[in-house]
Formats: sequence, C-alpha cells, structure tokens
Amino acid sequence: MEITISRGCDTSEFGLLFAKLARHRSSVPLTSVVLIKGGKKYRLGSLEEQDFEKLKEMIINCLSRYKQCGIMLVEVKPGSGAMYKPHMHNVRFKSDIRRQTGPFAIRVN
Repeated sequence: MEITISRGCDTSEFGLLFAKLARHRSSVPLTSVVLIKGGKKYRLGSLEEQDFEKLKEMIINCLSRYKQCGIMLVEVKPGSGAMYKPHMHNVRFKSDIRRQTGPFAIRVN
C-alpha cells in the first residue's frame, strides 16, 4: 500500500495519517515502512519500531525539497491490516481523531 503526502498538508491531516498508521501497527505484525523521496526508496524498517515524531520530521524535510513524498507499507500478508477495513476511512473515525477522543488519537504539533 502506498500513501502519497503532498506539500501543504496541515496538522489535522498529519494527525489522521499517524492515527491510521498507529491503528495499522497494532493490527498487523511485520509491516515494513519504505519512504519514497524523489524517485528513490529508503527502507526505514518495521512499522512497530518506528518513532512517529522522527517519521514526521523526515516527511516534512522531504516536502521542503519535493512537491510530494510517499510512504509504502509492505506486509507479509497483504490485505489483512486495519488500513484495508472500511471503518478506518469513515467520518466517525476522522471525527474522533480530530477531537482527540479515539483510542488511537495522536497529538501532532
């Protein structure tokens, strides 16, 4: 699965992205993260080991040089994680994240 992040995204969109990544991290083991930057791919390791603050800094640094960057999630068993479930993309999940009331709400400054 590939997620594209464009320059100009705001903090609420970052918060939603990292909430979805946190939910996915808790649902599927052995998911690898690859940062796509300027046509090159950089393996960052397992999603379980990622520090989201460092990942956010990498994305912001990438967006300062490029118009877009991407995150690719590579799974051992594709299609079984939380990102593939419809409840992750509904209005209630997004509303809970914005109000920071859901169990996976992450504060992103």
